[in-house]
Amino acid sequence: MNNIVDIPKVPSHIEGFDQVLNGGLPQGRVTMVYGPAGTGKTVLGMQFIYQSAINGESGLIISFEESRTALVENALSLGWDLESLERDKKVSVLDPRVEFQAIIAGDFTITGLLAMLDAKLEHTGAHRVLIDGIDVLMQITPDPMARKQELLRVHDWLLERNMTAIINTKVQSGSKETPQFPFLEYAADCVIRLIEDEEAPVPTRRLQVVKYRGSGFGRGAYPFTIVPHFGITVNPVSLWEQREEEKPLGEPITSGHPALDEFLGGGYRRRSSVLVAGPTGAGKTIMATLFAEAACKRGEKVLYISFEESQTQIVNAVASANIKLTAAGEAGLLKLITYLPETAGLETHLYHHVQVLREFRPDHMIIDSISPISRMASRRAVFEYTLRLLSLCRQMGITCMLTRQIPTFNVEDALRDVDFVSQLDTVLFLNYAEIGGEVNRTALVLKSRGSAHSNQFREYRITSQGVTFSDVYVGLGGMLTGTARQEQEAREESESLQREYQLEATRKDLERMRRMRELKAAELDSELAKKENELDIVRKKSEAMQQAKARRRQMREGTHQPSGDKEGES
Repeated sequence: MNNIVDIPKVPSHIEGFDQVLNGGLPQGRVTMVYGPAGTGKTVLGMQFIYQSAINGESGLIISFEESRTALVENALSLGWDLESLERDKKVSVLDPRVEFQAIIAGDFTITGLLAMLDAKLEHTGAHRVLIDGIDVLMQITPDPMARKQELLRVHDWLLERNMTAIINTKVQSGSKETPQFPFLEYAADCVIRLIEDEEAPVPTRRLQVVKYRGSGFGRGAYPFTIVPHFGITVNPVSLWEQREEEKPLGEPITSGHPALDEFLGGGYRRRSSVLVAGPTGAGKTIMATLFAEAACKRGEKVLYISFEESQTQIVNAVASANIKLTAAGEAGLLKLITYLPETAGLETHLYHHVQVLREFRPDHMIIDSISPISRMASRRAVFEYTLRLLSLCRQMGITCMLTRQIPTFNVEDALRDVDFVSQLDTVLFLNYAEIGGEVNRTALVLKSRGSAHSNQFREYRITSQGVTFSDVYVGLGGMLTGTARQEQEAREESESLQREYQLEATRKDLERMRRMRELKAAELDSELAKKENELDIVRKKSEAMQQAKARRRQMREGTHQPSGDKEGES
């Protein structure tokens, strides 16, 4: 059987992009990149040229939209010093504005452009090229057929010189999906579409490989971000792609409270994914910081990322519940970072999370909470962000705890719209119980993979001495909490005392009756003995009378023989 081998490729040097491309860009061939304005076409092309030059492959940048000065300044904002590479003859940046003026004057032709490029290639020995904004160049002729012929001339020129090229173009006016020159899609070996997801207040950029001749590639529309002083980073990670690399669940570790550990069936599992969900004020941050404090006391490192409160607010708030985080932070075991969700897109946040994870190398990570990110991202973006985060933590062997605020007190809402619920190992639902005119906090384990957890609500309180859990208590109408529970317990205690009193009284009556029975039995025994004695006397008297009577009869009959007479005497 013949083995299928991909065409030769070169690395794009863009984080995550080569994974989507199944190895890199096609070597010696043309890649077309298109998309609306502001989606990052120029940045992608410049990053490829710059990083290739850093790695020993010289390149050429020509743009028909921006001046050389603008390109160099824009590159510097991303940390790319093109002028330094130009001095080392590793990169050439053409000044397209001068050439464009020649176009307007009618003195410029494609032939002249290609001749100029030949000279640059001979000077630099470049094998990488970026042609940015080629649709502007095609304004030299209004004839669509002529445009097509000129574009094909550029395409053929690149192939003849074995250039690995990126050609950028916009989309057609009024369209977000159709490139300016659709026929270039057929000529190019690789076609990449850049998309801007405008469903959320902070749009998400996506990258999709539409075509890759002679190679396999990722079929999804992958989120990416442009990071200051870094460039583009693509996040193609999916659970299916990384499943074999994920580490299995580890041994149980404490949640920070022995009663909650028992409730969970032994605690949380190391390297697991945990969701703590509940309405506002239910104690989600308390549960998260309980876990963090316990981990730091074991000497383990915790990364705590907050999207809602500042570091000072969190530390002070949980200190009122006797949870102390300051020492762990000073010891370098706890790294607490806060973000305002609207400051960046989710992919940018994810990029920063990944960098911190790689640098800090924590044993556990807490995101408190994932709810605010829904304000600045679509449901799909939130799902992808969370899925990638959980997958990365599993690969790195990190326990990941997420908190989530729900709008109601209903248990059904704890997992409503949570598309990643199948990836969670433990779900702890915090809620309120309204009974007898008051509201009390309760906890319920909805899910705990691999453990025999409780299936009952458990009341808990947050006090200045810490968190306390009450034993499960169920009345005739269901679970009772707070004052209702205290009143019911008082009633039951009173009833219990009454039952004990009645029991003691009954026991005493029974003892008295036993003693009375014993006394009566003694009297009857005495009377019986007396009667038996009288009977014996009467019997003896009767026997004596019978004997006397017999003697008298013998005397009358002359048959009486005195005692002592011998037989035969006269």
